[in-house]
Amino acid sequence: MTPIRLLKVALLFAASLLPLIPATFAAPAIPAQPEKKRLVVLTDIEADADDSQSVVRLLLYSNQIDLEGLIATTSIHQGQKAVPASLHKIISAYEKVQPNLLKHEPGFPSGKSLHDLVKSGLSVYGMDGVGEGKDSQGSDWIIHAMEKQDPRPLWIAVFGGPNTLAQALWKIQRTRSAADAARLISRIRVHTIGDQDNSGPWIRKTFPDLIFLKNDFYGAIASATAGSNRDVIGAAWLVKNIQQGHGPLGLEYPDTAYGMEGDTPSFLGLIPNGLNDLEHPEFGGWGGRFQFGIPVPGQGRANGAGGAAAANGGGRAGRAAGAPGTAGPTPNGSAGATADGAAAAPAIAMTPATGTFGTPPPPAGASRGGGAGAGGGRGAQEPETRPFWYGANDTFVSPLDRSESTGPQSTIWRWREEYQNDFSARMAWTTAPDYKSANHPPVAVVQFVTDFGAKMVRGNAFTVKSGDRFGLTSEGSSDPDGDSLSYLWSQIPEAGTYGAMVPWGQGGPKPVGAGGLSPRLYFMHTIFAPEVDSPKTIHFVLKVTDKGTPALSRYQRVIITVQPK
Repeated sequence: MTPIRLLKVALLFAASLLPLIPATFAAPAIPAQPEKKRLVVLTDIEADADDSQSVVRLLLYSNQIDLEGLIATTSIHQGQKAVPASLHKIISAYEKVQPNLLKHEPGFPSGKSLHDLVKSGLSVYGMDGVGEGKDSQGSDWIIHAMEKQDPRPLWIAVFGGPNTLAQALWKIQRTRSAADAARLISRIRVHTIGDQDNSGPWIRKTFPDLIFLKNDFYGAIASATAGSNRDVIGAAWLVKNIQQGHGPLGLEYPDTAYGMEGDTPSFLGLIPNGLNDLEHPEFGGWGGRFQFGIPVPGQGRANGAGGAAAANGGGRAGRAAGAPGTAGPTPNGSAGATADGAAAAPAIAMTPATGTFGTPPPPAGASRGGGAGAGGGRGAQEPETRPFWYGANDTFVSPLDRSESTGPQSTIWRWREEYQNDFSARMAWTTAPDYKSANHPPVAVVQFVTDFGAKMVRGNAFTVKSGDRFGLTSEGSSDPDGDSLSYLWSQIPEAGTYGAMVPWGQGGPKPVGAGGLSPRLYFMHTIFAPEVDSPKTIHFVLKVTDKGTPALSRYQRVIITVQPK
């Protein structure tokens, strides 16, 4: 018998000495492989080096995300030109390594198919590009994607200004019936990196039913916040793991100018890693965690807003609005529902429309009026008119120095080592001569355990009653390269409606060695459901990490709904 099996037997015997509290649970069918997310990207590429950086990373996940458009646009940082040629240049480098990528995972699209997705918006700033006669190749392509007979939602990641999307919505509003326009708009989810022109506020005001995620904490991906891993975002790490000796695509990854990959969070949450679920923005994942409401001005700059500047010598980090909001309509249509249907509880009642947005000043030489519903002048402020998804706060204790951070930036940088290692491994695939010469991510599996281990059920959502004892095991997890695996269990209390940590082990929280369970066990054999007076949800996360180079991680999120006894 292996040492691991001996440990399992010992733990089960110890558990059998406790009073038996049978768990009642409802188990769903084993979920199928997650479907790919559809994605159109709008990028002000060449306004800053970080857009090119983000596009390089994105192409390495093009087998896991269905790319349907790559549209060059303008922004406050580049008001009078869109540069589709730069997208073609990066795709041409990808085209050279695509055959090698296919040795490691299937589904990487051909270079030609990606070249065909490149379009351009108008080379004008903001709302000057919205209105009669302002159609472009890019705006028409967005409408084309929205009209596809595909039941999956269409995500639109906005790296720069969204005026090309604004024009598509303007045209739909004026050329379709109200019912048809509403149907098309319900198909899309917009994820912007701040407001990089004055069309973003116009979109939110004009289309109040549009699902809109606004990320004002994008500096988090490379912030120098205390407790965050700064080694994996530094220039030396990028040279070694991405740029130098990594073939044609690595050569297209430029040095950081202001902040590394500020736009990448707009698609990080679409990568199927077992943690991400952007159809529930309140759950959290690599791309951050969000809450639904109206942000309160001046709040939410906790834990390192502008930290990318400290790490990289400059920066454009924006205001992160971190005031609590209410549970709201999630992209999948439920009212803040969790995976098993329990309604999410609001944090506070929704505040009046006191949130404000700033209309960014147009670039020098650009007009300020004109266009459909053009915003006010330089620095103008007006109230937000409706709720949307914006940055939520996580409290996270760093495993590096045990420092505690609270704020929206924590919702991204807490995963930094994992998403950077994943990027590094995929870049290595572009030159690795065969499958055996590279590392590949493990497969994480969670099983719900009752009756002291006699019964294990695989799944991601279960229901128990207050006082029930249950366990969670990683039994069945594996690694395609045969690597040894490490396990780490955690909880995200902010993602569930219970809102607090649940002790591992019996008798309340205790330190390891004094009755508490280590979160590094592969089998968490004793968890007691807390007392509740209404249904509450708790989010447990298993992280499985291999011991390859670089170490790669995958997750399983388990949502436990606790019913009153």
